[in-house]
Amino acid sequence: MRARALTAIFGLVVLATVGVASASGAASEGPHTVSVNILGADHFPHPGLLTNDFHFPEDAIVVARGGRITFHNKTNDAHTIALVAKADLPTTPAQLFNCPLCDTINGVFGIGGGPGPGGPPAGAQLDNGKVTDDHAQADADAPDTGAIASAKHLPPGLSLLIADFDTPSHGSTVGDATLIDTADPTNGHGGPTQRTISMTAVPGLYHFYCTIHPWMQGTIRVVGERGGD
Repeated sequence: MRARALTAIFGLVVLATVGVASASGAASEGPHTVSVNILGADHFPHPGLLTNDFHFPEDAIVVARGGRITFHNKTNDAHTIALVAKADLPTTPAQLFNCPLCDTINGVFGIGGGPGPGGPPAGAQLDNGKVTDDHAQADADAPDTGAIASAKHLPPGLSLLIADFDTPSHGSTVGDATLIDTADPTNGHGGPTQRTISMTAVPGLYHFYCTIHPWMQGTIRVVGERGGD
């Protein structure tokens, strides 16, 4: 199974973010800080049946433009959060296990299953499809102190900045994405178990998913304007 194979490979790398929304926003202005948990686990109810219910929040995560969302990984596996166009989301079982965009994003990160080299991640985030590429003034360059504090081990040279989310994927273009590790000592390797993103995209509804477990899909609704941004 593709997801299980990727899990085994991904367990070798340091990763970073995911969750359940803890705040809701008004129609004209949303909260500036939101905490989100990623939940779920593998279940083996009886021989011959393995189920998995890793998931993001079912409801949209509501945040003010320029506000920050902190994802906390509460599962026993690592995940990615990739901002994509709605049309890029897998919607059938066949697409879940044959997902070229998943392989592309994983490959840019250096995760096995894509065109990248595999092994430790090339970076902690993708900005407009590139590893830690600061392409606009709106980019959030501040250190992600929460992620750094939650990490037990980081590969040399791997910087952890607050990820700026404003460019979803369109066609062959990879947009913004980030990584999060698990605290499970049997599956994790000391990477950050929380990750903060700054949602600087214009107001609207945005789609994201985990490229390692593509059935994990969620939405972010950006509303209002943060004063001065």
